[in-house]
Amino acid sequence: MLAARTTLFPRADEKRRDLLFAEYTQAMGKQPPSDRLAKSRQETSLPVAQPERPPDLARDLTAQAEQVLADDPARACELAEQAYQAAERAGNREQMALASIQSGQARFLLGDCQAAQPLLQRGRQLAEQVRASRLLARALATLGANCAQTSQYGDALQYQLESLRLVQELRDAEGEARTLNNIGYLYMCLRDHGQALKYHRDACETARAIGHLPLEISASINMAVNHEVSGDPGLALQINQDSLAKIDGLSMGQFATTLRGNVASNLQALGRYSEALAACEQVLVTVGQLGLQESECDVRIVRAAALSRLGRQEEAVAELRAALKLAQTLPSPQHLREGNRELARILEELGDTAGALAAMRQYHELQRELLETISQERTRVLATQLQIDRLEFRAAEQQVRNEQLAAMNETLQAAQAELAYRATHDALTGLLNRPALERQLQAVCRDTPPQGMAVLFIDLDHFKQINDTLGHPVGDQLLQEVAGRLRRSVQPGDEVARQGGDEFTVLLRSVQNSAQAEQAAQHLLEQLSIPVIAGGHPLFISASIGIALFPQHGTDVTTLQKHADLALYRAKQERGCYRTYQPALGAEALEQLTVEQAMHGVLTPDGAVATDGFSLQYQPVVDSRTRRPLMVEALLRWHGPWGEVPPQLFVPIAERSHLIVQLGAWTARTALRQLREWRQLWPELKVSVNVSARQLAQPDLAAQLAALLDECGLPPSALVVELTEAAAVDIRQLRAFQELQEAGLSIALDDVGTGYASLSSLAQLPLQMLKIDRSLTVQLAPLPQGNCGHAQTGQRRSTRPLMHALITFGRESGLQVVAEGVETPEQLELLECWGPIQIQGYLESPPLSTEDMTEYLQWKAQEEGT
Repeated sequence: MLAARTTLFPRADEKRRDLLFAEYTQAMGKQPPSDRLAKSRQETSLPVAQPERPPDLARDLTAQAEQVLADDPARACELAEQAYQAAERAGNREQMALASIQSGQARFLLGDCQAAQPLLQRGRQLAEQVRASRLLARALATLGANCAQTSQYGDALQYQLESLRLVQELRDAEGEARTLNNIGYLYMCLRDHGQALKYHRDACETARAIGHLPLEISASINMAVNHEVSGDPGLALQINQDSLAKIDGLSMGQFATTLRGNVASNLQALGRYSEALAACEQVLVTVGQLGLQESECDVRIVRAAALSRLGRQEEAVAELRAALKLAQTLPSPQHLREGNRELARILEELGDTAGALAAMRQYHELQRELLETISQERTRVLATQLQIDRLEFRAAEQQVRNEQLAAMNETLQAAQAELAYRATHDALTGLLNRPALERQLQAVCRDTPPQGMAVLFIDLDHFKQINDTLGHPVGDQLLQEVAGRLRRSVQPGDEVARQGGDEFTVLLRSVQNSAQAEQAAQHLLEQLSIPVIAGGHPLFISASIGIALFPQHGTDVTTLQKHADLALYRAKQERGCYRTYQPALGAEALEQLTVEQAMHGVLTPDGAVATDGFSLQYQPVVDSRTRRPLMVEALLRWHGPWGEVPPQLFVPIAERSHLIVQLGAWTARTALRQLREWRQLWPELKVSVNVSARQLAQPDLAAQLAALLDECGLPPSALVVELTEAAAVDIRQLRAFQELQEAGLSIALDDVGTGYASLSSLAQLPLQMLKIDRSLTVQLAPLPQGNCGHAQTGQRRSTRPLMHALITFGRESGLQVVAEGVETPEQLELLECWGPIQIQGYLESPPLSTEDMTEYLQWKAQEEGT
């Protein structure tokens, strides 16, 4: 009777072959075996065109070996050996360990235990080196099986014990069931069938609890063997027939063959010889197709026994001689021992005393060797049993774990339901997520006839500022409150979804025109404007909404979303309002959106700026009398996908988004690195960079700039930070001013005269420089005579009084004054009437590239030297 792999003998406690190893190739994470095994290595070693080697060849090869290990161990051995070589070249010791173990298992399944041993030991050592516990447990389990195959039961039990310890530490129920089954087999070999039955029963229950059918069948086969050799072939037959029913129709041909052979053995033991003979005939056809020589040998011996009981001794002898001839080619003496015993009995019945005596002598010699081996190994096994007893309580706990698994199964079902919910809903707010809403939109778009619908894209204004100042927990509370308000503000049947971040989408069903959609959008804005208490902070928020109607503005999901997004983009420019998509609106918004998206494309994944898009030009600031360069202003330029993009177009767009922060950091770093080179020509030269209000709001701006100066080896006085009036007079930025001043940086107020700042407010700011806007410079002209100094009707007023006042204010306040936009000698002459001043403009130089500015400074240095 088969004990889980190939031997078909009526007394399984005298067998060495562990039929359990069909399970070894499945219960250790492999695919169930197919119904056909390759008949030989030559049949499976067909030439294959070698493809280009993939990046992870070893992993691919071990995966292929794993798939064919049960059905075609010869092919698996070849693949594993190739995988080992590939892994060795790549230095991947974990894959080397797996390939070694696969090679050992394949050799074992091919019956070459001597070749399997060093491969398995190598795999064990590699698994220990890389601390791959599951691989180590697998290597130990197979080493134990290999030792059992060669009757080294003490060593086998030691290996299995260590494997059991590992799988229990890993909470690997599958591995634990496998190892318990293997230990039970060892006790079968030692004829301790009571102990063996206990381990096999525990293994079977554990496998059934985790739903591992191949492992359950393997343990059931061994349980049946124990019952037959213990004198209950009827119970063994029932267990085998139940197992056959469980795998009926499945691709488990090797298990089916094993079970049918065992059924034949059970029928033989029960005296049902005709049925046993018929079962043997069926199995012989199968083993012939699968090329299972050991199984064929077993079945022939059982068939011979049935033939002799039916009075067909001559046929029985012929069958036994064929079986013994085949047994001579097999590695185990098991088949020779059983075949000779049966042959001696039949020859004695036929009166061939000499033949019977020779066969019986051969049987007793083999039996004596077996008993000596068992006697020697039992001593070692008894010592090992003491260690097993220490782990016995874990086996007792297995029953408790099995009961817990049932409860865990209910928990798993609940978890699966939760996962299904999360797949369609946002985790933070409980709203539909974007994919789920798009499916709803697609369903509406497919309705016939089409039903009116509106898609609203909603974006919270200044949400990032709340996150940055009050923290993400407060931001999350705010998002949850917004989600609740949106949900409560729509009609039954409408849908609310979170797109991500602070963006939401509302799907309004049965909306026929823009007036209805706009009324709903206004209601949402009103609800969102109600103050929110989050994290103990009263927060006043507003939102921007873009509206697109179905089918007026699109008949598919992509078009509707695009048009709603364009409308939102326009609404965000004004904040706190809604806008409905219109074709005219689309062209303008699309241009701005295209610019913004193109700018995003220039940013690298780490937030840096690609050098092939943006560049810097520099315009010098000089002393009005000596024309010596004092400073250069760094001016950002962009060569977009369609050519040069004017700064007045892309800079405002960048300022409305977070892009200005990355662009500003790149500008400062690039300018300072260039200044380090130019200072070799002009040691006192400074560089100024423009900083927007969004950059100024960064809590670590001063620290960033100080780090850049330190990186470039420049003093703080080398950098001038230019701010607009709007940013400078914002009282929220006073702390940033103080931090810049404490870092030793100079602050320049740019575009003076165009903003909102009064002279009294300017006097309160910690400034070092005023830069008067070019719009005042270009209007410098003598006042016309007469009319009490007032301009004639229709004439442009001169900016001389304002310029004079600003220059006087700056000089008396101890500030440096720069006049921007100086383009003519007449403008310079008028400015110098009020004393020395710094000038910037085309009169001295237009903005220059890095190379041209270098030549300019070289020329100035030469002029200074002469």
